[in-house]
Amino acid sequence: MVLCPSCGKAVFFAERQLYNQKEYHQICYNILIKQENASKPKTFAIHEQIFCNVEENSKFKYPLAPAGGYYVPDAKTINCTKCSKEAKPTDKFCTSCGNKLVV
Repeated sequence: MVLCPSCGKAVFFAERQLYNQKEYHQICYNILIKQENASKPKTFAIHEQIFCNVEENSKFKYPLAPAGGYYVPDAKTINCTKCSKEAKPTDKFCTSCGNKLVV
């Protein structure tokens, strides 16, 4: 019978988790992994500056959210032939009535 290094109790075959050549209980293993992940240093790329204010984002070369907004190409909308609702040109079916859209 193998003893869990975390709690010192017996580890049965059906509940064992192998980690670093040691057998743990499932719960002890999950707690160990959470503790290891919490103790690791948090790493971010240089361009991942996170600010809530748009003015602060615009000060950096690679802002998280551009001050002028994201570029969206002009897309023509199409109308459903059945219910006359507007739909995106990428849609295949109308979202309100389910009719097949013809581009």
